Amino acid sequence: MVRYIAALLRAAEWAEANPEAALDALTAEDGRSDRETIAATFPRYATSLHPRLTEDYVAGLSAQKDFLRDWGFLEADFDVAAWIDRGPLIEARTLIAAESRVAAE
Repeated sequence: MVRYIAALLRAAEWAEANPEAALDALTAEDGRSDRETIAATFPRYATSLHPRLTEDYVAGLSAQKDFLRDWGFLEADFDVAAWIDRGPLIEARTLIAAESRVAAE
């Protein structure tokens, strides 16, 4: 899981550094949207791909969980913040930092 998250982090870094190429990739992957649609719908697409566990993100995830609970898709309620395991994201960031140090040497 850590290596997968690290790959997501690397891809997000690449997209941020290469927004035009990222837009091309998103357009090709989507198969139905054009560049203008993606750029208009997601104006910060290139900087919004980083996996994050910010307070805002956790609050949004909690709201989604509450919606699913309220509509009967979840059998029981739970605390999203307590449910989240931050370890793999921390480990992935540590892995990338170590790779960057080695590459710089």
